Amino acid sequence: MIEIAFDGNSGLTYKGKPYPILKAENLGHTDIRHYIDFALKILPQYKNTPYLIIKEDAANFCLKKMGLALFIASCLTESDLECVVFKVKDQKAAFESYKPYIAISVGIKYALRLISKAPFTIYKELKCLNYLNFSIKENYQTKSTVYTMSTGCDRSIDIKTHTVFDAILYVSVLKILSLADSKANINIEVFETNRAEKIDQKTMAYAILDKISKYIEI
Repeated sequence: MIEIAFDGNSGLTYKGKPYPILKAENLGHTDIRHYIDFALKILPQYKNTPYLIIKEDAANFCLKKMGLALFIASCLTESDLECVVFKVKDQKAAFESYKPYIAISVGIKYALRLISKAPFTIYKELKCLNYLNFSIKENYQTKSTVYTMSTGCDRSIDIKTHTVFDAILYVSVLKILSLADSKANINIEVFETNRAEKIDQKTMAYAILDKISKYIEI
């Protein structure tokens, strides 16, 4: 999985050394899936370099979408690329703008790590998120766990999950919202099951993007 970095230096080198420079396609305001398809296509071309440089170009692509797409693609395919460096005019502003996308990256990475585990381990790990700003209460009688985020919004969303896929999906979304400091009132009741599921990585990543897009513009 790659890192995303922002460099305010005008030269097309990084850490004093030249690295490959990507000329991105004109993706504009297309769907994030188009960005991911592009990222999956170009990542194998840069497998022999630790860094890839991309110059900020608002007329041709959304920097935030490009960074997120490249990160997701690096989770879905093998690559030796360590870091994508965006050359930007304002490093601080670029980083601040990208922070919610860091939260999305962390949530997707978390979900993709869980999907290969056994159901018992998955549910156990989902209960270990009490360091975030939502409560976790286990109900031993119903064999379920309730996750509650309350941030003062008027609307409350109630969700019940009965599959491993949905449990990972919705709790990962909740984790992203917490890390991004988003305002939402959500109650998720996760009912445990022993039924193992074969979950496709791309399907899970896209499901998370669909759900989180209601809260964070992607």
